[in-house]
Amino acid sequence: MPSYSSHMQWRGGANVVVYGTNGARFYLIPMLEMPTNSNYTLVGAAAIRTPYRVAVLVGPVSLEGLPNLFRNWLASIETAKGDKPSTNLDPSYQNWDPCYVTYANDFSASQGSNSIYTSGNYIFLWGMQALASQGAHYSYDYGIAAVEDNYGDVFYYDSCILMINHPAISSSSSTVALPAELIGDVAYGYTYSGEVWPGFSVLFYLIGGFDMYKSYEAMGNEVEFNGICYLYTYNAYVADGYGQYEPAPTSSAGSYSIGITLFPEPSISITYTPPSSTGPSISVSTTPYYVNQWQYYAYNITWTFDYTLVSELPNNGVLINGFQVGPSWGAAIFLTNYSPGNTYWFYLPFNAEVETFCWSAWANMVWIVGLATSSSNTVSISTAYFGYPPFQQPNAPSGSWISGYSIQCINGNVSLSGPS
Repeated sequence: MPSYSSHMQWRGGANVVVYGTNGARFYLIPMLEMPTNSNYTLVGAAAIRTPYRVAVLVGPVSLEGLPNLFRNWLASIETAKGDKPSTNLDPSYQNWDPCYVTYANDFSASQGSNSIYTSGNYIFLWGMQALASQGAHYSYDYGIAAVEDNYGDVFYYDSCILMINHPAISSSSSTVALPAELIGDVAYGYTYSGEVWPGFSVLFYLIGGFDMYKSYEAMGNEVEFNGICYLYTYNAYVADGYGQYEPAPTSSAGSYSIGITLFPEPSISITYTPPSSTGPSISVSTTPYYVNQWQYYAYNITWTFDYTLVSELPNNGVLINGFQVGPSWGAAIFLTNYSPGNTYWFYLPFNAEVETFCWSAWANMVWIVGLATSSSNTVSISTAYFGYPPFQQPNAPSGSWISGYSIQCINGNVSLSGPS
């Protein structure tokens, strides 16, 4: 194969304007060019990153045709997905599963098994992958496809835990803390198929959160999952600096963002914007709670995204809301009676729910995690389970990933099933 390296040169970049469903967006595309006769021909370009993958354009492509090529390609992504692709110069995302975005940015090149991923000093536990390994359907955009109605509407959720693999040790206490962030989302995909018109109050509520109070209450209880009782007891729990969560309550969230932090990398920003002129109101419940000696709160935190007054939605779409406990490492996993070399277990419920005009569904799931410590005061994961709580059988359609459901429509012309 001939070598063209001596004839290639960087030629700044091309400004490309993309016109998609989210309006105009400008991209500066750095280019590597090879001269052919009197014209330049593109033979390579800097990667363009979307939350699905990193894409690299390979030529030859004439420069005159470059803007149309990128315009058509990126506009097709926006039309199909309803989001804004980003370049390596723009680390922000819109309306994506925050767990997938965390994985794609910082753990996609790491070694992982099912739901456990490591990278440098960080550990990432991903609920979607834990259930996918058990046969769950999923979407990288929104999370686990939990249940579907007979009109094609789907309820999604996801949950993940990001932590540092070495504890903060206090000489005055036998308890140490692992800095952590708890991340999740809830989403509802809908289509108009002859049912109630998808405008005013088709979706009532999306609800999600983490129960750190039950995490604290589980201390001393026997570790149980997959129908097995183990000869261990819970000796760790999760708590948060009070008020360290996103999003905050608001009467109308036209748009809001959450940020995932990995030092020394820049924070990942994920923005949630509804496809209408108005957004949901957001309420946050943080009771009951326990306060430890470091003024960290173990509370049951629940976000309610209220869509009852949201109007003018398009006929088809996905409504998604992400949330986070402990941005910038504001949460922590507390290991009690710490001794290097021991294993520590914590229990952390995660709850997700949807309520629509015709039906409601809820998923009461749980994280059960074993942390193996070493003499060098580093931590690895011995076990990570995400699924139904121990010995609790769901009342749900076959193939679904919910704990229970109800149907409110008077005419009864609605049924639920496992997503296909």
